Amino acid sequence: METQPHDTVGNMQLREQCLSVLLQKYGNQIDERGIPLNSMRSIYQCAHEWVEKGNKKTDGLVKYYSAYFQTAP
Repeated sequence: METQPHDTVGNMQLREQCLSVLLQKYGNQIDERGIPLNSMRSIYQCAHEWVEKGNKKTDGLVKYYSAYFQTAP
């Protein structure tokens, strides 16, 4: 992911926090064959989109991911 001109230190820190939250919640979920239930791409895309939409905290991020990005039940 390229750094954009509007990426501030605050936005980059928030994106890092978002990734941490999402990876802790969804990053280690695997099916019975050992295949990840959620892609790293969807996790990164969600974190990026969350910040780009102007959110300033991670509150609501997990619900947002579940609604728009989660592929597994």
